[in-house]
Amino acid sequence: WLLVYIWQAGLIMTGRARIHFKMGPALATYGFAIAAVGIFASPLLAHRRGVRENDFEAAAAFVLFPLIDMVFFAGFLAAAIVYRKVPHLHKRAMFLATFSMAIVGLGRFVGRMPFESPWVWQPLNLAPLLIALVYDLYVCRKLYPIMTFGLAVHLARLNAEPFANSEFWLPVGRTLIAPFG
Repeated sequence: WLLVYIWQAGLIMTGRARIHFKMGPALATYGFAIAAVGIFASPLLAHRRGVRENDFEAAAAFVLFPLIDMVFFAGFLAAAIVYRKVPHLHKRAMFLATFSMAIVGLGRFVGRMPFESPWVWQPLNLAPLLIALVYDLYVCRKLYPIMTFGLAVHLARLNAEPFANSEFWLPVGRTLIAPFG
């Protein structure tokens, strides 16, 4: 997906908007297919983690994270489609969709650093989004609501562990991973 995103942005930057527009519907379909596969793969991945670590409670909690990543990705992709004729909103929605997938790898990278404090690792995880917000504020002289919403949902995602381990979510997580057992 990241290569598709870079390629599409490159088409706009080089003045080849017609190709960008022509490829858009097919690439959006591809994006939704990625989300669908990710939603299916999430409980399977969580179940395999439960088997590997012999801890199905942790697996039931874990399944929340890849699921919400796919929901955020698909949601921001849908927003990008809705705003496809409003370039400044479309590109921000596409950025947020792509960030929703990239945060997984970024989180693994930051997770390997010796930072315990959320005041350190959360801004590192959110760095691309924070940089985009600063750009909007200082260069565009505007803070776009979609970007502040994106920050809010990703902050919620980074702080969702208590919810993932709650008595509300754990039965849901157990139900989602059960068919793979």
